[in-house]
Amino acid sequence: MKKILLSIALCASVMMAKAQDPVTFVEDGLKYEVTDAVGLKVKVVDNYYASKDYVLVSEVTHEEATYQVTEVGDYAFTNCGITSVVIPDGIEVIGEQAFSGNGLTEVTIPGSVKTISVNAFRQNSQLASVTLNEGLESIGNYAFLNLSLLTTITLPSTLTTLDNAFMGCVGLTKVVSKIQTPTAISFDTFPSSVYNNSTLEVPAGTKTAYEAVDCWRRFQNIVESGTTTIDNTAVDAKAVKRVVNGQLLIERDGRIFNATGAEIK
Repeated sequence: MKKILLSIALCASVMMAKAQDPVTFVEDGLKYEVTDAVGLKVKVVDNYYASKDYVLVSEVTHEEATYQVTEVGDYAFTNCGITSVVIPDGIEVIGEQAFSGNGLTEVTIPGSVKTISVNAFRQNSQLASVTLNEGLESIGNYAFLNLSLLTTITLPSTLTTLDNAFMGCVGLTKVVSKIQTPTAISFDTFPSSVYNNSTLEVPAGTKTAYEAVDCWRRFQNIVESGTTTIDNTAVDAKAVKRVVNGQLLIERDGRIFNATGAEIK
């Protein structure tokens, strides 16, 4: 009797496991996994080592059903050797290591993407241009690790989480943040050299807020958008220096600049 019950239990376990196996299919050379059979949603999965470039689509038809492609799954294109990819509007999540270890040279993240996961674009040594659009909310740890050719990045105002995302991006000379109310970021979100030598441009009227928040305050040069700067070499005999309310101001050719060189309008 015990053997019969055990056999029944084992059969039930196997049947449940099979019932829980994800439904997958392949269309136009890409593999998809159904994430919502009722809402007809899928994610791109398991295309690593395919060694070809891709134009992803926002919807795919399989067996007369049209699915919305809402996610690039974990490891979907890891180490493919791809040099370009088009990510369409409609994608909401870019998974862990989704594009890591490739030869991408530029990438545009559409506004539909809410989350860029851990290590998503790490070790793309040729990646020199990254465009992040409004709508993005979270960038995970090491998402853009070691992109030494990246010189400028603009962070959208919708971004709320930024964890060590640009660690190792030693080529950054300018970080533009459109975030109106900065929250603390991780210590190694940017390399030390970037904090010391690069410019952080923040929305007008928010410089003081950034200077009060970890670790934004580590940037040695914070300027507000909409300002122009005076070259240090221009502080010559024609420049008039004066202190107003404890702040050093420099007046030259009818224009007034603060001590960091940002023009006061």
